[in-house]
Amino acid sequence: MKENRKNTKNKTIKTPFPYGKFQEYKRKVGIVSEKDIKLSKIKKLFLLAIDEFKKGLISSDDLSAISNKLFVYLLKDNLFKEDQELFGAIEAASEIDFYIRNPESKNLNRFLKEVLEYLRKEPKN
Repeated sequence: MKENRKNTKNKTIKTPFPYGKFQEYKRKVGIVSEKDIKLSKIKKLFLLAIDEFKKGLISSDDLSAISNKLFVYLLKDNLFKEDQELFGAIEAASEIDFYIRNPESKNLNRFLKEVLEYLRKEPKN
């Protein structure tokens, strides 16, 4: 299984990427191939992941790994410029796994709050 790696200030975290869950989410939002990756589908997938995280159906590591993949999607074709709030929430979610393991940082609460606030503001589809 491929790992999701992060290295900040010489601290590396290796977590498995949740391929099965990610494929399930992609199917649910209609992403069949790379050409299907649109901002609206990235947003739906992210909201689905946050919702399942809140319900305890995926772990914080899964949420971070999925968010990291979505972050890369947003950077591709400069999609991040179209929705800075979504970009910020996805970026914050992608870092949660690191900050959970580094309690000396004060960023965990800020990042969690940013992610959950984004979910709260978005209308349910």
